[in-house]
Amino acid sequence: MTADLTAEQVAHCRQVLAEHTVRPGAKGCPVCGVIRCPDWTDAFDKLAVAGQTMAAEPPPWQLFRPGRRPGTPGTAG
Repeated sequence: MTADLTAEQVAHCRQVLAEHTVRPGAKGCPVCGVIRCPDWTDAFDKLAVAGQTMAAEPPPWQLFRPGRRPGTPGTAG
């Protein structure tokens, strides 16, 4: 099952994720104050079903690939 999202919808869902992400040491969502924030969960689910990434930019770290060493063919680094 896939759901098509417009570019605006994707951007909105990513913004919701950024605003409602629990920070280290926090007891819950910084907006709602709950541990399992329904807004964050809904935005995450919509992006996942649509096959979209959770952020517009890739993470600033190298992805872990089990069984591969840095510098081997097929890896960056």
